[in-house]
Amino acid sequence: MKEKILQQLKVIEETKDVRVLYASEAGSRAWGYDSSTSDYDVKFVYAKPVIEYINISKKETDVILDDSLENVEFHGWDIKKFFQLMGAGAGAAEIYYAPHYFYTRTFCSEVHGLINNPMFLPLNTWCMHYRGIAKNNYHSYIKTKELMNGEEPISKKYIHVMRAIVNDRHIRENRERLI
Repeated sequence: MKEKILQQLKVIEETKDVRVLYASEAGSRAWGYDSSTSDYDVKFVYAKPVIEYINISKKETDVILDDSLENVEFHGWDIKKFFQLMGAGAGAAEIYYAPHYFYTRTFCSEVHGLINNPMFLPLNTWCMHYRGIAKNNYHSYIKTKELMNGEEPISKKYIHVMRAIVNDRHIRENRERLI
């Protein structure tokens, strides 16, 4: 599957006129609780040609979605969006730390430099991000389903809630070691 994913990333580069800088696994496969029916979720970071960043008259998207490969969903962020999200929530850091398919050394050294800079590391923001995920998933998938229509939520939904709680707790309890 890795070869197919790498081939599709090349197709995305060619058809969207971007350069993929980093691509990693996401979702249940990245978190280690995938099942035989789990699809592949690939998150990637890309850069557009330099002229696109300085052309103020053109409104371009900062996200690329691609589901043309069966059983694989690609979700790409422009590099500018990726770095904005690094300070806004833990989602970008999760992409960086997930098992990767492809990376460029320059991109990784820049991200690594930011993550290891105590002046940057937004741990409180990341904790709020995880608490929000836990709360939203609990209300959307567990509490509402059980109370409203009697359906039993699947175990994967419980794992989404618990993963967020554990991540929040890990950051809070290990704050000194993380900085």
